Amino acid sequence: LLAAAILMVVSFTVDLQAQGRGRKGMMKHSRYGLRMAEKNMFPAHMLLKHKDEIGLSEKQVTKITQMKDLFTEASIRAKADAKIKQMKIQSYMKTDKIDRKKLEKMIRDAAALKTDMQIDRMNHMLDIKGVLTAEQLKKIEAFKKERREQRRSARKDRRGGRKGQSGQRGQMRQNRNL
Repeated sequence: LLAAAILMVVSFTVDLQAQGRGRKGMMKHSRYGLRMAEKNMFPAHMLLKHKDEIGLSEKQVTKITQMKDLFTEASIRAKADAKIKQMKIQSYMKTDKIDRKKLEKMIRDAAALKTDMQIDRMNHMLDIKGVLTAEQLKKIEAFKKERREQRRSARKDRRGGRKGQSGQRGQMRQNRNL
């Protein structure tokens, strides 16, 4: 049981450390379900960056900016709280006598905070989506589709039309196999 608790702490630590690295490392696998849900959403910073193409009014820009700023502030606090909980768990694990119930509570509290952060993110994105009109949502979908095609095309160009063989490493693999 102690080994399982240590494993949970280590995996939670890795998740929390990955959160500070942007989308590439941010809970890559545990966020898969949320990423699929976010597929129908658009981050606030992207809406603001493309406000003219989307046709946002000044009132919408102001509202989205306020929502983004409030969410960012709350997110920074939540991440700091999660890091503190992580540090307390690690510190407690170094003590000579470990109370399993106390450790379990600490881990559950940290996991609940992580869940709350994910829920807050989804609520934030849904709230932003609620500010947009149906016409703006259609423009966003068209924009996202265009960007997906551009990324696919760029990936295909980098590979030179070969699936699974990308860049210098792909060339090295091909050369080894000759």
